[in-house]
Amino acid sequence: MDPATIIGLLMAFGAIYAMVALEGASITSLLLPAPMILVFGATLAVGLAGSTLKDVVHAFKALPNAFKGQDRPAAGQHRRDHCLR
Repeated sequence: MDPATIIGLLMAFGAIYAMVALEGASITSLLLPAPMILVFGATLAVGLAGSTLKDVVHAFKALPNAFKGQDRPAAGQHRRDHCLR
């Protein structure tokens, strides 16, 4: 896994914890189903609305590569159809 992925995840969870601490709420309040559905559902819906269905499918298929750390082609060696999007 790329170190940037780990750092980004730690920063995201740190920001959430800081927000809860500043508001004086309990961290368990984030584990309620309603807020989780709101956050994750709205995020997916906005992502889908802001792009094409084809791009969303490609993004979900590429998601495991972010955690596996698979090699990518060198710069300039991408297939032509990827460059024309």
